[in-house]
Formats: sequence, C-alpha cells, structure tokens
Amino acid sequence: MGEAAIKATRPDAQWYIVHTNSGYEARVVERIKIRVVALGLEQDVLDVVAPDSLPGYVLLHAHLTDACYRMVKETPKVTGFHGTGGKPMALSRDEADQILNKPAENGIER
Repeated sequence: MGEAAIKATRPDAQWYIVHTNSGYEARVVERIKIRVVALGLEQDVLDVVAPDSLPGYVLLHAHLTDACYRMVKETPKVTGFHGTGGKPMALSRDEADQILNKPAENGIER
C-alpha cells in the first residue's frame, strides 16, 4: 500500500480486530495491503498493522464496506473479525490507541 493510502483520512473509518492464524500476522498484513491496491480499496482501508502485543490478530483501520469486508475475509490465513453474530465490532478510539501503544509482552518482538 502506498504511503498516500496510509496517510489518507476518513472521518467514518474505524479500527477492527481481525483474527489470523497465529504466526501469520505479518503475512496477513502484507497480503491485505497487496489486495487493497489490487482491488482499488485504497480510499476505504487506511492502515493495517500487526501489534506485537496481540498475537494471532491484526488491526484494520477502515471504512468497512461490503467489498472491504469480503476482501479481508477472503485473505489467506484470516479466520474472521472480532464481533458477535457474524458482525464485525469496531474498537473505540481509546481501545485502539491502547492496543497500538502497548509494548510486546516479555520483550518478545515479532
């Protein structure tokens, strides 16, 4: 994903937790970024990161359209979104900030 896409802003974008197979977080981030560009979703997906403090998950900052949802769900090694009843649940800004700014446990970096 180009720098312009990461620095883009959307007031309606929210952070979502995406479940992945453990150990594949960095690969999922890379694949999502590639798929965003390939599918022309740069205006909807602002960022995707694998926080060191949250193994088995990546965080997606996006305006979650149907196309964006399908793109993430169809990415290899993604097992789903955090939420209930099959509906992704957005994090509050405080929750997202807390996860993004939390250091890795036991000093282990991924």
